[in-house]
Amino acid sequence: MNITGGLPFTQNKLEVLLEIYAEGEDYLRNLEKKTSINPSLLHRILRAFVQAQMLKVQQKGKEVYYSFSEGDTPFFTCFLERYYRDKIVYAQEPLRVIIKLLESNKDLSSFCERVYLFGSFVSGGVRKESDIDMLFVSRQRVKIIQWCREASVLTGRTINPLIYTPKQFDRDLQQREALLSSIVQKIKNRVILV
Repeated sequence: MNITGGLPFTQNKLEVLLEIYAEGEDYLRNLEKKTSINPSLLHRILRAFVQAQMLKVQQKGKEVYYSFSEGDTPFFTCFLERYYRDKIVYAQEPLRVIIKLLESNKDLSSFCERVYLFGSFVSGGVRKESDIDMLFVSRQRVKIIQWCREASVLTGRTINPLIYTPKQFDRDLQQREALLSSIVQKIKNRVILV
């Protein structure tokens, strides 16, 4: 894989990679529809990624599907998760405040194994009365609730915490509990904060 073949990562290129990452694989017309990128530009972007061996091509019926090549996928996963987080979070003031509070509170970061943002702020259906939905994986329920109350005052939005212990989180994820699975496994339904 030659990552320099895909450089520089423009916003269009990042959007294409994010869509392919979110779906696992995707085809040209679907990518065109989701990203609103000109078809010829999209084709050039995809061709550059294929030549750089970042993406692989597979023919299925009449459609040509693009997916990530084996190899540096963990790097791209981390990179695209961070891009998606920044894209969602920095578009809305209450979420920027949440990020600053999470980054400045080392105690919270130390006792939370994972923190996910989900709901209307991620899906794009934010209204004036929308609350901020967050999933915490931690044993410190009382501290998380206290932090959520304080953060609610600072953001001006109600924070709705969903708190799982690590054991309960793993068990429910293995049992494919519907809400938890839709949050954790569907990339476009959540943002990983911690």
